[in-house]
Amino acid sequence: MDRKYARYWAITIKNHLDTEIYLLKPIGEVDKVLKLSQPELVQPVITDIDVNSNSDTSSKKRDLGRLKFSLDYDFKQSQLTVHVIQAADLAAMDLGGTSDPYVKVYLLPDRKKKHETKVHRKTLNPTFDEKFTFNVNYNEIGGKTLLLALYDFDRFSKHDMLGQIHVPLSSIDFGQVHQEWRDLEPSKDDKSRARAKACAVASEVRNYSFSAL
Repeated sequence: MDRKYARYWAITIKNHLDTEIYLLKPIGEVDKVLKLSQPELVQPVITDIDVNSNSDTSSKKRDLGRLKFSLDYDFKQSQLTVHVIQAADLAAMDLGGTSDPYVKVYLLPDRKKKHETKVHRKTLNPTFDEKFTFNVNYNEIGGKTLLLALYDFDRFSKHDMLGQIHVPLSSIDFGQVHQEWRDLEPSKDDKSRARAKACAVASEVRNYSFSAL
């Protein structure tokens, strides 16, 4: 008999005997049987796990990627300069495991006026390095919100949003140049569609990889 099947039947018979012994034992001895027949634990017990670890939370926050930008206000010219610097770890939306990202810049609540960066082809870590200006009086800037929205360019269909950032300007100190990285937030409108497309692309990439083996 093949050794693999012999081992299989030996384990099966042992489990069967353990069950019968369990049924025949007095109630007082059941715990002993269970203890003897219990397999060795291969997973860590609860006390070995750091329940306060926030690694999963951090990864979830960053699964859409990050964007680096800076803000500079010219008090003499009453102009806000938005410097879109770079992005990192963006979602892959194309078959080759990349995206064609670009950024739309709004100063809410006005959505009519916007600026756009150039499209960067086949990259998840684009360097934009583009500056845009908005004319806004300083006594009005506290009621404005900067919106930076990243999209994946698609020649033949609607562009998918990769993520977005809302920056209430009332929270910014314009006494100096403000620069920071921020995690991208999902869009309520495009979240499901973008997620579905990302999953489909990942599946196609995986199938392509297996077929090439």
